[in-house]
Amino acid sequence: MEIVNYFDLLSRQFGYLRFDRSIVNDLNIRRPSRDIKPGTPPSERGLYLLSSGMLIENTPSYNLAASIISDPNSGICFVGYCDPDTPGGQLKDLKQGNRFYFSAHNYDAEIRADIQDHHLTGHADRGELVLFAKQQAPKNILLTHGDEEARDWFRKNLHPIVPEANIHNPLPGDILTL
Repeated sequence: MEIVNYFDLLSRQFGYLRFDRSIVNDLNIRRPSRDIKPGTPPSERGLYLLSSGMLIENTPSYNLAASIISDPNSGICFVGYCDPDTPGGQLKDLKQGNRFYFSAHNYDAEIRADIQDHHLTGHADRGELVLFAKQQAPKNILLTHGDEEARDWFRKNLHPIVPEANIHNPLPGDILTL
């Protein structure tokens, strides 16, 4: 709902996109209940669309997953990248009959829900990013996303492929003049 409110604000203030919050009201979209408990499916059945970063602990998606994971009439669909070290990254590759431990709730559950992974991410893999840089032949490349190890990999591997580019790896808050 925070994203809906943000899009509505951007639409009204700047006209960057056409979005009207009334769509959400017309579809009767609501926030999930705050009384969701592990192992107890929500009292109101429905389609829950939750975005909270790879099923990170103590987020709405994590809490809802803990409540529906043992329900064979439920499903959990991943539609983007999940770091393998996050709960989402660990859960998405498991099958029905496996067990999953929700450490934030101290709750161990048998997976009976249908778990699906749909690759709809906006993330490109390393090869795609390197190919894009080669095709664009930029003067400057700024590494601004990913952990330090991944950024170091790009810094080292992009130079031979795009030798004319200045590769910058700024720290958060750094100001660069290009």
